Order: sequence, then C-alpha cells, then structure tokens
Amino acid sequence: MFDLAALATQYANFAALNVVGPARWELRGTSSLAQAITVDGGTMAVTGSLTSSAGVLVNAGGRIEVTGTLASPNGVTVNTGAVLVGNGTIVGTTTKAHSVAAASCAATPR
Repeated sequence: MFDLAALATQYANFAALNVVGPARWELRGTSSLAQAITVDGGTMAVTGSLTSSAGVLVNAGGRIEVTGTLASPNGVTVNTGAVLVGNGTIVGTTTKAHSVAAASCAATPR
C-alpha cells in the first residue's frame, strides 16, 4: 500500500510509475503527478484521489480498480487484455480497446 501523498514528495524524481508483475498496489490518499502511469501486470487499486497529467495506460495482464478518483487530462487508456473495475470516478477521456474485460466496471467517466 502506498500513501499517495508520499508520491509527490518522497518519490518526486522518478520518470514514471510502472506497475509490473503479480503485485497489488493500493494507492490511498491524494496526489498529483506529472509522470505517466503504466500498469503492465498486477493490479493498481486507486482508493484515494490520483491525478496524472501525463496519462494512464493499462496494458494486457494489467488490472486497474478505481473506488476513489482517478483523473488524467491526457486520458486513461485500457488496452485489450486489461481489466478495469470499480465504482469510483474517472475524470478525463477513457479509451477502451474493443475486447477489454470490464464486466464489473461501474467507474463513472466525467
């Protein structure tokens, strides 16, 4: 579990946030990042409020759970083979490939 408040301070100088492997990252709290976020495997669970001005990309094998707020002026892209679930809010354009597994997706795009 990561406190999002620490991302902007403790982890401020990284080039990108990339979730890989079978791990589950739970992001709590509030943060705004200039860096891109990519989920290449495992799960990124947003239970707090996260803004990424560089965009969010979820690739095959990745899963994103939004029960808080995920915002990106450059959009959230969920590619084929990725999963998007949750009852939270996505602010910005959400682009889904035609065969995205989103059976329980209740996230509300704004």
